[in-house]
Amino acid sequence: MRAGHQLVKKSPEEGLNARADSFVVETDVHYPTDLNLLLDAVRKAIETCAQLCQGEGLSDWRQSKHNLRKLKRLYRRLQSLKRSSAKDPDKRAARQGEIEQACREYLALAEDFLARARDTRATLHIGCDLPAIVLAELDQYIAYGELLSDQIRRRILGGERIPHEEKIFSIFEPHTEWISKGKAGVPVELGLRVAICEDQHGFILYHQVMHKSTDDQIAVPLIQETCARFPEITSVSRQTRAFTARPTRRDWPKSSPCRSCLRKASAQPAKALVRAIPNSFVCVAVTAPWNRPSTPWRHTDWTSVAIMGSTASSAT
Repeated sequence: MRAGHQLVKKSPEEGLNARADSFVVETDVHYPTDLNLLLDAVRKAIETCAQLCQGEGLSDWRQSKHNLRKLKRLYRRLQSLKRSSAKDPDKRAARQGEIEQACREYLALAEDFLARARDTRATLHIGCDLPAIVLAELDQYIAYGELLSDQIRRRILGGERIPHEEKIFSIFEPHTEWISKGKAGVPVELGLRVAICEDQHGFILYHQVMHKSTDDQIAVPLIQETCARFPEITSVSRQTRAFTARPTRRDWPKSSPCRSCLRKASAQPAKALVRAIPNSFVCVAVTAPWNRPSTPWRHTDWTSVAIMGSTASSAT
């Protein structure tokens, strides 16, 4: 990084203008539902058991392909049953009964295969002396199958709404999150948020994976760590609204050159950002073209954060 800056900087004293932003790195997963995730978990448990048994000379899962076809047949039947939109309550109740019966059959077969997989796991571990590390993948698929089976039973048969924090969106990439950032045409993204700080030369100064966190939670640590690594940073702008808090006029020094750009006071001062950067103060300037003097404060978009050292402050 330092070598790259030496090549592109016009002078060694030139400062860095950073830009903070976050985006979603999508994971390679299909659209998740508890029904198809249960199918994935049981399918992988059966295939793993069949592979391990074949290696040990056991014939417990010689009909594994036939078992998978039976499970998929019940899954397809349950998937094809749509909730009735009829106004007649008798018809709606009849269709709901069909859905619940198909769900019971699907869960019964899936749980039977999971129970057989647990028995096979015990046989392989005790009878064949396979170490636990070899069976760890099978344990994971069985655990996912039991979790999803319980959630389906609670949701369809019990009428319970599953809390979002209990849901999983992939058994192969369990770190996948359901992200809704409100973008036009992209209602949902499946993946992980990543926050980066990039300078004007295109170098990524610092990044952080935002596991179960949002922009407002990561903004202060991201800017703090970036400024600690690169003290020559003179300004940081951000692309998303949540990366800065709306400041109040009293939070800024009177010598701030951007003080006149501040709009009306807000209930969320940016003191956290000020504390994050030693010997500096933060100024938020309004640069969006739709912000006019007549624009109400609630529609104001705070678009840039300038981080200036105490020496620059005294010079002004």
